[in-house]
Amino acid sequence: MQQYAKAAKELLDNVAKLTIRQDGAPRPPAPIILQASSSAEAPRPYVPIELRVSQFKQELLASRINLDDLRRLAYQGIPDRDGLRAMTWKLLLGYLPPDPSEWDELLARKRTEYLLFCEDLIVDPKKKKQKLQQLQQQQELQQSQQGSSSSNASEAANSSSTSNTAGDPLSQPSSSSSTYQHSLNSSRDNSSNSNSNSSSSRSVDDPLSGNAQLKADVPEDHPLSLQSTSTWHTYFKDNEIMEQIDRDVMRTHPDMHFFSGDTEEAEQHRREMKRCLFMFAKLNPGLRYIQGMNELLAPVYYMFKTDPDTTSARYAEADSFYCFVDLISEFRDHFCQQLDNSSSGIKATISKLVELLHVHDPQLAEHIEKNKV
Repeated sequence: MQQYAKAAKELLDNVAKLTIRQDGAPRPPAPIILQASSSAEAPRPYVPIELRVSQFKQELLASRINLDDLRRLAYQGIPDRDGLRAMTWKLLLGYLPPDPSEWDELLARKRTEYLLFCEDLIVDPKKKKQKLQQLQQQQELQQSQQGSSSSNASEAANSSSTSNTAGDPLSQPSSSSSTYQHSLNSSRDNSSNSNSNSSSSRSVDDPLSGNAQLKADVPEDHPLSLQSTSTWHTYFKDNEIMEQIDRDVMRTHPDMHFFSGDTEEAEQHRREMKRCLFMFAKLNPGLRYIQGMNELLAPVYYMFKTDPDTTSARYAEADSFYCFVDLISEFRDHFCQQLDNSSSGIKATISKLVELLHVHDPQLAEHIEKNKV
């Protein structure tokens, strides 16, 4: 009992003697860590939640955040207040820089970049065909408008020349001359029409013509195409990855309504998680998606989506994607099957864990070996 009273007194003394930072903001006291003794467990002193909240806020409101101090505070747990967890996770995962003045520009750039990734990498042949048809219709409309404007200009020029000749009596031909001129023009028109028809038919039917050659060189994209450049081929390959992601996401935390509910909100959460994992697979073709990645993404996405800041919650998908990428980069070799037996693979990591358990918790290590976990 005296030990608890002494620890509480030291805590109150440290709170009263806050040191001052270089930037003028008061520095929170360092967390008190009692050395564990071999004879008995030394309990940690109780720190009021309000004090911990103020410590995190003082750290996050500094002109430049000290990540070591923030990490030390987070080691004792992050209060679930005022979005402190989401902000701390973004900083400690390396998504946000220590300088808060750079946050707005970086977030805007990253979120826009993620949106462009989704537009470029999610292939839908039906939508692509609709876009091509709309583009073709726009081109035809522009050509028709240009043709109508040129025809109107020629009609205006003809009417102008007719009015000029009507006013000049010397420019009016005789009736015989007019008849001869009309027959001559008719014969020229027929000749030009026949030549144009023959040339147009030759350009379509003649295999040596440029149009026929161009048409032959352009392969038709269809659902049975096996060419790597085919939109349909890419679409079916992507569906194989998406089906695997969909199965895992549907099994993510079935006890939590946030992930497994039947509401539109829960469906949106699953849809955003699937798209996030699919983007990672597309941007990392050497690793792609491995079963279990959904379990790593789930807590990050949950924390960002439930952020009290509505703007941050709206972009939880993009923020979760980049934090997930940073998290995977720390141990991506564990997901690569070719590296399972290497020094950085999953088997070597498990061996190190077993050795640590034998040293620090022999009873747990024996239980795991006995049950062949």
